[in-house]
Amino acid sequence: MRLALWLSALLTTTAVAGPVPYQGGTRVTFTPLPAVSDAPAQKARYVGGYEVKGEGTSWLTGLSDLVVKPGKDGVMIDAIGDYGSRARFTLPVRGTEGPLSVEMLRAADGKPFGNKSLSDAEDMALDPRDGTVYVSFEGDARVMRYGPDLGGPGERLPLTGLPALPSNEGLEAVTLHLSAKGEASLILGAEVGGFWKCALDTYRCETLTGPTTPGFTYKLVSLAPLDPAKPDEMLAL
Repeated sequence: MRLALWLSALLTTTAVAGPVPYQGGTRVTFTPLPAVSDAPAQKARYVGGYEVKGEGTSWLTGLSDLVVKPGKDGVMIDAIGDYGSRARFTLPVRGTEGPLSVEMLRAADGKPFGNKSLSDAEDMALDPRDGTVYVSFEGDARVMRYGPDLGGPGERLPLTGLPALPSNEGLEAVTLHLSAKGEASLILGAEVGGFWKCALDTYRCETLTGPTTPGFTYKLVSLAPLDPAKPDEMLAL
């Protein structure tokens, strides 16, 4: 099986202190990155990459996580960013540009979060049973639950048992765990260190024994399941 990996360098269109709204029509362009011909043989082989640039908006910046799905015109990508943006675009089979949809994630009252600390979305977990998306946030450490398209108001999960986390080193990673009995939990990881398993029927979180980091500058950024047939095994980036 060939594993294709995409590397995205997300650029803003203007030099601004923070994201600004639409400036007319929006689109996304893809510039192929140079091929790598002398890489050593590995189980995961680098196939290619693209520089991704949003036109007409600077909300396509600081992207933290993406979910990839097959689509009729190419690879569909949903992404979230540090400023609370959610972007949807397609990496086309042919061509170097396409439509771009960028909006803001919303709080329970239906409004954008309003500041960087509240908006700092980091990781996504997709429930394959109904399309629910769970988003973890770093500044104000919390998990929000959204519908399949990440639209509409989100619901803050009333999680208990989590420690107080330092500012800007909160819940960097989240993934969904489905047991053999069908019990659903979220596995959470903090950038500052620590892993927790939070049952979705009780919202109680218990500490897990996870790998320790090798030292300074090594920070957890994402969690993902390794194999649906082995729910207790996952990858930590």
